Amino acid sequence: MKQAISGQQVPGISDEDIPVLQKKYGLNLVKSEREHLLLKLLKNLFTEPMFLCLILASILYLVLNSPQDAITMFVALLLISAISIYGDVKSEKAINALKEYTDPLVTVIRNRIQTKIPVIEILPSDIILLYEGNVIPADAEVLISNDLSTHEAILTGESFPVYKAADGDKLLYQGTTINSGSCTAIVTKTGRNTQLGKLQQSLHAPDNTKTLMQEQTRRIMYQLAGIGILGFFIIFITQFLYTRQLAFSLLSALTIAMVAIPEEIPLAFSSFMALGAWQMSRSGIICKNPQVIEDLGTMNYLCLDKTGTLTENRMVIAMVYNHRTGQLSQILPGDAPIHHDLFYCALLASEKTPFDQMEKVIHKYFSAFGPGQYQFPNLVHEYNLDGTPPMMTHVYSVNHQQIAAAKGAAERILMVTGTADPQVSAYLAQMGNMGYRVLGIASAAANENEPIPELQDNWNWQFEGLIAFQDPIRKEAREVIKTLNAAGIKSLLLTGDHQATASCIAREAGISDNDLAISGKEIMEMDKARIFQHLQHTSVYYRMFPDAKLKVIETLRDFHAITGMTGDGVNDAPALRAAHIGIAMGQKGSDTARQAADLVITDDDLQKLPLAVEQGRKININIRKAIRYIISIHIPVILTTTLPTLLFLKGTPLFYPIHIITLELMMTPICSIFYEKEPVDAEYMKMPPHKQKNALLSSRELLISSLLGITITAGTMTLFYTYHPLKPLAEVRTIVFMTLLFANVLLTFSNRSFNRSLIYTLKLRNPLLGWLLLFISVSIAVMLFIAPVVSFYSQVMLSPGEIFMCLGTAFVSIVWFEIYKLLIQKKPLHEHPPQESQGIY
Repeated sequence: MKQAISGQQVPGISDEDIPVLQKKYGLNLVKSEREHLLLKLLKNLFTEPMFLCLILASILYLVLNSPQDAITMFVALLLISAISIYGDVKSEKAINALKEYTDPLVTVIRNRIQTKIPVIEILPSDIILLYEGNVIPADAEVLISNDLSTHEAILTGESFPVYKAADGDKLLYQGTTINSGSCTAIVTKTGRNTQLGKLQQSLHAPDNTKTLMQEQTRRIMYQLAGIGILGFFIIFITQFLYTRQLAFSLLSALTIAMVAIPEEIPLAFSSFMALGAWQMSRSGIICKNPQVIEDLGTMNYLCLDKTGTLTENRMVIAMVYNHRTGQLSQILPGDAPIHHDLFYCALLASEKTPFDQMEKVIHKYFSAFGPGQYQFPNLVHEYNLDGTPPMMTHVYSVNHQQIAAAKGAAERILMVTGTADPQVSAYLAQMGNMGYRVLGIASAAANENEPIPELQDNWNWQFEGLIAFQDPIRKEAREVIKTLNAAGIKSLLLTGDHQATASCIAREAGISDNDLAISGKEIMEMDKARIFQHLQHTSVYYRMFPDAKLKVIETLRDFHAITGMTGDGVNDAPALRAAHIGIAMGQKGSDTARQAADLVITDDDLQKLPLAVEQGRKININIRKAIRYIISIHIPVILTTTLPTLLFLKGTPLFYPIHIITLELMMTPICSIFYEKEPVDAEYMKMPPHKQKNALLSSRELLISSLLGITITAGTMTLFYTYHPLKPLAEVRTIVFMTLLFANVLLTFSNRSFNRSLIYTLKLRNPLLGWLLLFISVSIAVMLFIAPVVSFYSQVMLSPGEIFMCLGTAFVSIVWFEIYKLLIQKKPLHEHPPQESQGIY
């Protein structure tokens, strides 16, 4: 058994070598570097339908010999582009800020000094130090190892660990993980030259997988765009039949297309997700994939690992049973060390350089017996941790004898030693009921000439005793579980501990108030339908090994439950990847767990979980607000632009592209900026999560949004029909357009909630509320009272009476919704379940 060598023994590459190696090998990246930001922004811009429409409109105005209008379209093009670029830049900056948190580091030796560098900066010839739980950052060769094994399933598909040594299989591969032990290795290949890099290049295909909400928003966008395309052809054909002017007909039809293009939807979706992830990172919650926030808002099951999540992962020895003396001892802080023989056996069963928390505690406790006692004989064989429940064994040569020392799950040790003492069972139950994690210790001896058994169970084992470890439960755990339960999220405990320990911790944390519990072995024997039935009323699952945890997660997914999973160890990685939301701890968790997870809590503070859920629900709610607004405002804009032109004006458009651009300039910031800043009512965290469905909006939301659009249309068309025969078209255009603008303002505020009245929502602080009011008020005032602007819009100045008429019509078009909300608000919130009413919003 060898220890990893230090930086004093291996110099590593020097500072002088680095530029040459960097130039030769480049960064340690499998894929090429990301697209340059400017190129990406330009690509996005030149593929936006609105951008292309504005370019075409400018060309058509030049054809129609209207250079002033062409310049106006060009200015509008710049404004719309600026808004789009602003949104893209905000999203890109948020994602780049997240990368600073999520880029992994690796320990290397350079200039004889250990240092941590980003994985992408590793170079061939670098000396790297790797430990249990680390993800191997590049192809390398082992120089010196310490009980080293790796998981290579990512390359081979085999789930069994592969043992490595400098004098045996010494090749390490990028992307695989250190299953046990540690090593010092020299990097041989990086980036695309690694085995994983070659494999990914041969299989490379762009990832076009869309989340459910992305698919839903895309569907709404396509529906609105389809209406726009249909309207384009109808208007173009009818206008051309009326006027026989191709350019003019195209321009009129283009106006309809510009109305219907829902370009606010993708902008709102991307900015909401990216900015939400960035805001979470500022709270210490790193969301590696912004789209996972969508699942946070709808999560209804949370599977919790005990160690490091519910507990502090800070082991102390609490109780010891020495079977040779029959003595049960409680260990208090500051007590003198006792049971030397038992702890020496436990020490021999541990790694010489410990990584496991319990092994570290055993080393620390035994060292208190005195330096002269702290020594290891010559190791001749070892059995790695395996089996269900697990145990591990080290075999030493001592005075011409083979001495075997084993530790593991108490049930396994009792089984292999054949111990059936009722008193021992009683002590084990007592330790478990106190929430302690219990290790069984055993020893065996054989003549040095006897062959070492192939299986560790086959030694002539003697039971030595039990060591109980206390891992204090986090102070905040109970309150966190209570908050999540109130939010309709069912918590499940999935732990490798003994049943009594698991049940005790679950009761203490508020997960369960009964003794119902199911073992990992039982889980593997059940079909998924039966497992799901148990998941409805059983919250504690003990002796859970990786495959059992994975089966629980897969069952929940198969039954369409949105599932979160916490974990901090190498063995938790499969379940973390399988869950909708894998959650790892940033300080005490392993590299493997952090890289497999979607969320990383940087300071291991369990109280961040409810904050993450709240942020997810906030974004879920606010995206739906934005979509509802888009539907409600697009209906009157499309119909008010189309119907007068088709039915009454016979070739003369009511609105010109400049009117549509103005509406667009008001609608886009409302969607992607104002609603993104909307606060969430605290009541929403006391309600069940919104259920994911094929439709983003419920039938109720869709109906109300459509009715709002129709009533606004009714108001504008009533004014048009009333004044069209009596007043000049420019004045009618002004009245209808101002009514639409006022309706847009009122709709913005009324749409903040579908259950709370405007009186209530105005009390909720949105930091952009004042700025939005100022922006809209100044814009409307300029279009009403500045003569050159009025003329530019082909409008006229309105009298105070006409302005109040426009405002009154807009108010009447929307006030019915506020009355409706006041009526339903008299009923308790629980009468409007979120799956139908989408919560209080």
